[in-house]
Amino acid sequence: MLFRSLERNNASLPSAPTPFGNILLRQAVNEAWDTGQLQHFGSIREFPGFISVLRDTFRELKFGFVEPAQFTQAAAAQGAGMDELALLYTTYTDKMRRLGWDDPSDPPRRLHMQLAEHPEWLREIDLVVVDGFDSFTGARSEEHTSELQSLR
Repeated sequence: MLFRSLERNNASLPSAPTPFGNILLRQAVNEAWDTGQLQHFGSIREFPGFISVLRDTFRELKFGFVEPAQFTQAAAAQGAGMDELALLYTTYTDKMRRLGWDDPSDPPRRLHMQLAEHPEWLREIDLVVVDGFDSFTGARSEEHTSELQSLR
């Protein structure tokens, strides 16, 4: 229902199918390799599982509401591998945005941002069920519970 609110308010983008996202990830990897920016991961760039691992890593970053600029800044002091992950994350996200698509992991982040701007969307809802609390920290769970209660 909340995702429909995004659609009704023109705040959603089409979600890119996984194969499309994989193509964009492969392009990001190839561009980084071709420009000499992929040293740490260069030897595994063509392994079949590399794109899958990148997709899973980027999904976790998106679910944590970590933007590419934040990750780039945090990765700067961590070494070449992290710098390269940050570069690939930024390139992939930029490609998606330029094409007007959402990564399949983007809607929850977009919904969170929109709810912060439009809390009234929650007032018409009597019950909110959230899957995934097993991966929430106690602080994160408490934060969301407090946010929902404050809207009543």
